[in-house]
Amino acid sequence: MKRTKVILLILLTFLMVGCQESADSISFYSEKADTLKMEFLERALLDKTEPRILSSKNVLISNLIISPPLDYYIWVDDESKEVNRIEYLSYYLEEKDTSFLRKQIKEETGYLTQLSNHGFNILDAKKLWQEGISVDSIKKIAEQKSGQQRLFGESKYIMIGKPIFSKDLRKLYLVTAGHNYGKEYIFTITNDSIERYDLGQWIE
Repeated sequence: MKRTKVILLILLTFLMVGCQESADSISFYSEKADTLKMEFLERALLDKTEPRILSSKNVLISNLIISPPLDYYIWVDDESKEVNRIEYLSYYLEEKDTSFLRKQIKEETGYLTQLSNHGFNILDAKKLWQEGISVDSIKKIAEQKSGQQRLFGESKYIMIGKPIFSKDLRKLYLVTAGHNYGKEYIFTITNDSIERYDLGQWIE
């Protein structure tokens, strides 16, 4: 009987390890990973932690963030240390693979299209700007699309930068901006729960 219990325990251990390896071995660039990224981003945007990023999917989302360059700092040995953006992301995403982060920043992810497919209200302002349309004209387009006389009034319009994920898809770095301010967040997902850390903000 004792031997049978030992064998069952060993089998159970192998099964648990196998499941863990299966979850962690999902390629970051696979179709399954893309689904997980979008689910993570949607949960982050609609997270009910106050102040909320989005009150609903009806809030107009754009991707053109015009803001002053940020100074990046991390804590080392209880002291603040200035670092570059990659080191900053590596620290807060707990992602040691800096080459992976650089690649993720440079690549075109199409996240706005994916958000649109999930029912979010989208304006690709970056594309309009690249086509030579002025920022003031883009604002007027946004006003018409959002139905607001006053842009950014009552959080009816928000700009969202490209989401940056850790390789294991457990952490997400997100930047949002309004008319004259911006905010940074780190989201951590654990099973069925999501936690938001307000990383920093700036005012123009």
